[in-house]
Parts: sequence; structure tokens; C-alpha cells
Amino acid sequence: MTTTNIRGTGRTTKQLRALKPNALFVWCNGHMTYPKLLAMHLGRDDITIVQPDYLKTDKWLGLTFSEVVLDHAYHACNKWNLTFQINLDTIRRKCGDK
Repeated sequence: MTTTNIRGTGRTTKQLRALKPNALFVWCNGHMTYPKLLAMHLGRDDITIVQPDYLKTDKWLGLTFSEVVLDHAYHACNKWNLTFQINLDTIRRKCGDK
């Protein structure tokens, strides 16, 4: 019998640990249970974790984040979207990110 290892490589854990306080983390899809539980396990209640559609809205207007980081798997899971990219660039400029 062959078993399959479904455990990841720890890339998301490394990303969450490396985030600055008050960062915005954009998860790769709309299934938010895993990243939120992982952040809680890591003691990262200071970060905001959102699904990609968050950046296609104006919910982030007026908010300030220290940085914006996309999950390492984001581009593999999502098609490029102009509104998303424009809003991501705008938020990053507000953070001072390049």
C-alpha cells in the first residue's frame, strides 16, 4: 500500500512568521479556515488574513497595513485580474512596499 504525504513544505508558516506586525496577508483562495488557524497557532493575531476577492473591493480603503504579502501559492490558484493588481499596488504604496 502506498501512502501519500499531504503535509506541505512549511512555506506558508514561514511567510506568516516573517510578516511585520499589522500586515495584510492575501491567502490563495476563499477557503480561510487553514490560514486563520495556522496564524492563531503561530500567535499572529496582529495580522489580517483575507481572500483574494478582498482586494477587488474597496473594503481596504482607509486601512493602513505595514506590508502586503501574497501567499506563495497565490499565482498558481488565481488568474490575473486588473482591479486586484491596481488595488494591490495602491495598498503597497500606502505601506511603503515596492
